[in-house]
Amino acid sequence: SASFHKFIDDFLRELGFEPPRVNQDLWLQKSDEYEGYGYLATHVDDIIIVAKDSVKYMDVIQQHFLVRDVTGSPDYYLGNDLIRRGNKVHVSTKNYLMEVLCKYQEKHGALAKENLPL
Repeated sequence: SASFHKFIDDFLRELGFEPPRVNQDLWLQKSDEYEGYGYLATHVDDIIIVAKDSVKYMDVIQQHFLVRDVTGSPDYYLGNDLIRRGNKVHVSTKNYLMEVLCKYQEKHGALAKENLPL
């Protein structure tokens, strides 16, 4: 709802985050400890944090909100697989697409190139 979005906006601004002009669900905070930013993205009731010290941010959030699943590093977020290789994270939709294709196959029968809705 609009009132919840306003509440989250105010809360994240109090933590020192600012949204860029192009995306109201992505929040940036310039780090005082190193050169770079901490990132926080929201989607409905999901939050993902990408920062050198993400635990610090999560601790503050947990003081104000009931948080169900706090994992060190998610492997899946909003239909995307997050695959770590060294210090990089690769994003893949392979599992999501496989789920969609399986549901399509269950409903419409065998998959063939000619009966896929493209």
